[in-house]
Order: sequence, then C-alpha cells, then structure tokens
Amino acid sequence: MFKEIVFTGVDSVRHFRPKGRAAVISILDYSERGYQPSLTDFAAVLMLEFEDVSDGSPVLFGKTLPDDAPVGQDRCPHNVEERFCTLRDARLIHEFVERVSNDPRVQTLYIHCFAGQSRSAAVAQYFLEKYAGKVADAGFGNRSTAAMNKRLYRLLSITDGNKT
Repeated sequence: MFKEIVFTGVDSVRHFRPKGRAAVISILDYSERGYQPSLTDFAAVLMLEFEDVSDGSPVLFGKTLPDDAPVGQDRCPHNVEERFCTLRDARLIHEFVERVSNDPRVQTLYIHCFAGQSRSAAVAQYFLEKYAGKVADAGFGNRSTAAMNKRLYRLLSITDGNKT
C-alpha cells in the first residue's frame, strides 16, 4: 500500500529520482507531448494522453462528451487532434493503481499532468478518498484539488462502481 500519493506538474517530475520505489501516472495531451519527462527511474509507469477538458467547459460549444466514446470518436469538438478522457481511461487508471498498490516496492504514487492542478488533482483526490486512512501522507504541500477535472473524477467513480 502507498505511504503517500503526490500530484504535481510536469516540471516537478523531472527532478524526482524515485529509484524504483514509486509508480507514476503521466497524463499529458497531444500538444504537450514534447514536455514528457523521462520516467525510467519509476517502478511502474502509466502514460495517458487526453485533453484537460471537463463537462461544461466553454470550449465544447455546448456539446456533451459521451462517457464511453469508442476509439476514434473520442475527439474534442474544438480540436480533432486532441482526445477527451473516457471510461476507458478511468479503467486503465484503476487497473494500474490496483496493480501497483499491491507491489511491495512501491511506496509512493505520483500523478502528474501538465500544470499539476486538474487532471492529476482529480486522480489524487479520488484515490486519497478511496484509500482514506491507508495513506500516511497526502503529499500535497501547498497544492489544492479545488481545480480538479470533475469529468475525470466522475469517470473514476463510475468505473469503481461508486456512482456519484
């Protein structure tokens, strides 16, 4: 089980040297690919690519994003190069966290997105609530989950069977 769960931005992850004692979930979008840090020192890595767009976002021009859009139909209406997060992404996150939480080498779960305040915050908030009492340190420092991506948080809840 994790001793801490930490969410942060891409720049901070570049300085981490976990030496196999941590796992990382990396969430960037198509336009952020060039910022991907080296993640070779982590015991386990999940790399996802989806836009930081949430339900009700003004860039959607009033369109609703389907939760379980098939591959290829998961493109953002404001930019077809970008895809939005779906239940498929939430399931991948759950499977990864379940697997690494049982790995005795992994003490810390890092989650990073570009700025470290919305996609990564949603994942951290969700799993801190799920593992409440089992994680010694939230590792937030001065970070807040107030700006978390509510769509991603909601999809994580759905895929865990705890609909909110």
